[in-house]
Amino acid sequence: MPLECQSATAFRTTWTERRSEASDVVRVIKDGGFTLALLAAGSEGAFSTYWAPASRLFLNMFTDAWHGTSGPARERLLGAFAIARERFAERVPRLTEADPIFDDVFPSAVLIATVIEGTTAHMAWIGGHVGLVARGGSVLVKTTPHTLFEQYRRDHPDNADSMEFKEVIVRTMSADPTAGGPPDYLAAEVDAGDTLIMLSRIPFHGPCVPIKDAAAMAAGASSASALAEHLTHMGLPDETSGYAAVAVLRIDASL
Repeated sequence: MPLECQSATAFRTTWTERRSEASDVVRVIKDGGFTLALLAAGSEGAFSTYWAPASRLFLNMFTDAWHGTSGPARERLLGAFAIARERFAERVPRLTEADPIFDDVFPSAVLIATVIEGTTAHMAWIGGHVGLVARGGSVLVKTTPHTLFEQYRRDHPDNADSMEFKEVIVRTMSADPTAGGPPDYLAAEVDAGDTLIMLSRIPFHGPCVPIKDAAAMAAGASSASALAEHLTHMGLPDETSGYAAVAVLRIDASL
């Protein structure tokens, strides 16, 4: 059965002193028969948790790279990642003044990108944002963030639960375009009624909304936009400092 994709993004921040727009963090692009969703974040240096200029720059570079590719979705997705990482690495040393203490630390970026191609969702990512496909209120498939906990769990599966600082991010994109290897990738077959959700992370705390809660809310949401707005408000309560960003792709049968 042919499928269509209803999309929405939402962004909320309590930082009044930092200039940031939703498009600095989250975007959905319709390109021919593809729907491309991007959720990024940038950091300024060693102790930065979010810096819009780095996030905006990488999103612009990825979008330009995507439009310069052709062919099947997976090849375009991974190709755009490689091109954008290389271009970003060239620009990173010039984004800020050199840090006199941390002279080997540069601005960085993370990204999760999803492409809907027919009945397949392709996801590629570097960093701690999370993507999931919800079906019937449950998680059908999800990405694995690049956190210290997940890395340690792979290497030491019997001891991972006891470790501290689980949500520290261990993979970003910066001055070395090959550091850590290519992005992780997964593909999932989707059907009418499924919802793909991309969630930003709260620094050192994981996804802005628990993954199971996001999947459960998808089942009762009236629209993609209503779900995206609700998730960002859940991810950033009024008393919390920071930001929350969400992309929602709802899969519908074509009329």
